[in-house]
Amino acid sequence: MEYLHFIPKAQCSEALTLMFTWKKFPRGQLIYKKLNRVIFREDCAHLFPNYVITNGPFACSDHLFVLLNTEPAHQPRKGTNFKYQHSWAQYQDTHNIVKKNWKMGGRRTPMYRIKLDLKCWSKNTFENFESKLERNADKLLHVEKNVVQNPNIARLNNWHHRLIKQREKMYLFNQKYWGKLARKE
Repeated sequence: MEYLHFIPKAQCSEALTLMFTWKKFPRGQLIYKKLNRVIFREDCAHLFPNYVITNGPFACSDHLFVLLNTEPAHQPRKGTNFKYQHSWAQYQDTHNIVKKNWKMGGRRTPMYRIKLDLKCWSKNTFENFESKLERNADKLLHVEKNVVQNPNIARLNNWHHRLIKQREKMYLFNQKYWGKLARKE
């Protein structure tokens, strides 16, 4: 059964999403289509009245993924767990942090102070990978919205391409870094 005939017969409706969810660049011609959609029945819409639909970036595929969140009030909690990395032992700074905080008196325990200082040191030394990825993803979403509205502007398409390359480099660095850690341990 064809899509256009299926929707009314199943008593479904299509939720509003972006105008385009797929793109290709064959033979120098940029093509945009709406392939990915969210459809649901009216009774389902009444069960989840606060639903939120978000689209992912084109970063990993030529398709935008479409995500239907039926409970938007329950956002996943971002934890700030601390895990000491074995590879940090090769840095003199970590030894200095441990020595300084272990000898220091005060209300907080030495382990707590060491944890705080190592977290700060790690963030400053390796920069926060997750926040860099989030900034990249935010920029990608911003650029993609503009590209969808103005697909023939070369500057936007070049910016989009650079952001994707930047994301690939970050993932490659992360893969190499964690691969080295896994081999050492």
